[in-house]
Amino acid sequence: MSRDGHGPDRGHDDGSDDNSSQGTPSATPLPSSPNQSTNDDNTTANTGQNQIRFNTLGNATTCTSCTLSWAYTGDPSVLITLNLTLSPTGEGTSGNNFTPTSTKPLRTLATNIPAAAERYTWMVVDVKEGWYSVDAIGSSVSAFDLNAHSDLFVKNGTNVACLTYGDSLPQHRPLSTGELVGIVIGIVAALCVLAVAFLFPRLWRRALPKPKQTRHGPLLLY
Repeated sequence: MSRDGHGPDRGHDDGSDDNSSQGTPSATPLPSSPNQSTNDDNTTANTGQNQIRFNTLGNATTCTSCTLSWAYTGDPSVLITLNLTLSPTGEGTSGNNFTPTSTKPLRTLATNIPAAAERYTWMVVDVKEGWYSVDAIGSSVSAFDLNAHSDLFVKNGTNVACLTYGDSLPQHRPLSTGELVGIVIGIVAALCVLAVAFLFPRLWRRALPKPKQTRHGPLLLY
């Protein structure tokens, strides 16, 4: 109460309020999430996410062209390399974030092409029929960890004249025992014919009667 009994002492209460506010610490703002971007236009750049995924490649035919396509989001300056390897599964699988093989690829289809192009045409499919894996690997400094793959089945067409690549050459099978015996007999028969053709004229000349010679006169053959 105030000293005159009419009401509370405002000045005393104000002082109490000031002391109370000074003793209570102010609230600290919560840190923002590292995945949140302050600029929607730089979301991909801030998170460092360059993503590539192949579309369904389907089948390719020998000695014809084949278009490889993919979907890409990220830095438009990123470059990739397209390699062709044997498919480890042969089941038409695809995906991204795989571990590239350390073995030498069968073919390097293209190097340093823009990932943002989202398309590449393999002009001549010059590998034999079978399952292959098309591997896209980041080849620029900003995208060494960018990779994706998709299986591709190549089938033989009516034209196989382009199959000149080392892995596509036909394999030579070993000769069977019967084929070896036939080759040996043929060689022996050929040698026998040559021997007869060489010796027969000599033997024939020796078999002829020798002419008789007289002292005076011509040679008589009887």
